[in-house]
Amino acid sequence: MRSRNNRIAVRITNEDYEKIQGYAKRSFFPKEALLRYIIAGYPIQEKPTQDAIKFLVVFRKVGSLIGNLCLKYDLKNTPIGEELEAVKERMYETDRSLHRMHYVHYDNKLKKQIRKIKKEAIKNGK
Repeated sequence: MRSRNNRIAVRITNEDYEKIQGYAKRSFFPKEALLRYIIAGYPIQEKPTQDAIKFLVVFRKVGSLIGNLCLKYDLKNTPIGEELEAVKERMYETDRSLHRMHYVHYDNKLKKQIRKIKKEAIKNGK
């Protein structure tokens, strides 16, 4: 069942329409979602660049590796394990803030792009 049952028809000028189209092209929102986010007062972010996506993929891998090290070598109750856990927590918080900054809304194209970069990284052994 749809939660958006109300519809509002609004007439706008060509100039306003071009602005909305420009925002929609630079962001990863369709026009309807873009307008809903503007009405709700959320910041509209531009699409992340390829470099930003690659950075996030590598950043998450590093956090995962730190977590795996702690588990594999049972470092929880050692001084270095406590430091690694603290680093992992800070990385997790940073990842969440980066996620909010760049990926307020995932769309299918962006998900496919991230999967493609991950596959290329695995293929290249990185």
